[in-house]
Amino acid sequence: MRTRPQQPLDDVAARYARPPRRRLGWLLGALGVLAAVGAFALVAGSLLDTDVRWQDVSFEVVDDELVQVRFEVYAGEGDRVRCLVRAADARYGDVGQVEVDLGPLPSGGAAGRTVDVRTVAAAASASVRTCVLLE
Repeated sequence: MRTRPQQPLDDVAARYARPPRRRLGWLLGALGVLAAVGAFALVAGSLLDTDVRWQDVSFEVVDDELVQVRFEVYAGEGDRVRCLVRAADARYGDVGQVEVDLGPLPSGGAAGRTVDVRTVAAAASASVRTCVLLE
């Protein structure tokens, strides 16, 4: 049986110590993750900091050609808003839509509205798709 000569402790530590590149890799990886989190926070913050908000209240299918949609819009006092209201069938395909202009909004910046959406087929749902401020 052959035996290996014992190596000094310094040689063993040098052989099994992590090279400096691994530390650099971990540092760069951590910086990349921090950059991604920062970018996500900026995008999320800009999306959440919109000037117009809306909330669907209810919808009623009157018949195969008409849906009534009730919703509320929140923006600044005196703002004018345009909303796109959409009706969809059971497969989520568009069967009707209408643009609605609101405003100027009253004090408090909230307004409720009920709109009729004409459809080309029976609707299964209806809601506000988007609202934007008008200049």
